[in-house]
Amino acid sequence: MNNSKDLTVLSNVHETLISSPDASQRDISKALNMSLGMTNNILKRFVDKGWLYMHKISARNIRYVLTSEGLKEVAKRSYNYVKRTIKNVYDYKELILKFIEEKKSNGVKDVVLLGEDDVAFIFEYACQKNNLTFSNIKKIDQGINIDKNTLYLLSESEVEKRLLEINNVNVFSVIDVLMDN
Repeated sequence: MNNSKDLTVLSNVHETLISSPDASQRDISKALNMSLGMTNNILKRFVDKGWLYMHKISARNIRYVLTSEGLKEVAKRSYNYVKRTIKNVYDYKELILKFIEEKKSNGVKDVVLLGEDDVAFIFEYACQKNNLTFSNIKKIDQGINIDKNTLYLLSESEVEKRLLEINNVNVFSVIDVLMDN
C-alpha cells in the first residue's frame, strides 16, 4: 500500500477506535471492509511504523491505540484534504465567474438554481459580482415560468429526481465542460 492509502486506512482505524475504543481486530476488519488477515497485516505494519500501539489486555484481547505519530499522520491527511478542498473551491469560483460573465454578456439578467447544491454559494457570489439577481428554489412544487433572460441551473439532486423540459444546465456539467476548455 502506498502512503496515501495507508493514511486513509489509518484515518478509518482512528474513526473506528474513537467510536469503539475497545474494538477488536474483527470489529476493525468489519469497519474497514477488509478480510481479517489483511487487517491483521495492516495493523502490524502500523505498529512497525509507530502509528499504532497494541496493548495486551489478556491472552486473547488486545486494545489498539493510535500513537502521537499516528495522530500526526491523521492530522496531516486532514490538513491536506482541507487544503485540496479550498483549492477546488477557488478553481470552481474562477470557472463559475467566467461562465456567469459569459452568460451576462449574452443577455442573462437573472440566475435561478433549481434544487439544493453544494456550490450554490459560488453561483450567488458570481451573480453579485456581475450585478445579476440570484435565487435558489430549493423545492420545486409546481411549474416554473420560463423567462428568456433567466439562466436556469438544475442542481445535481434535482437531475436525479426528475428531468425538467426547460432550458437548464446541470451545475456539475457546467463545471466539467469549463474544466475541459
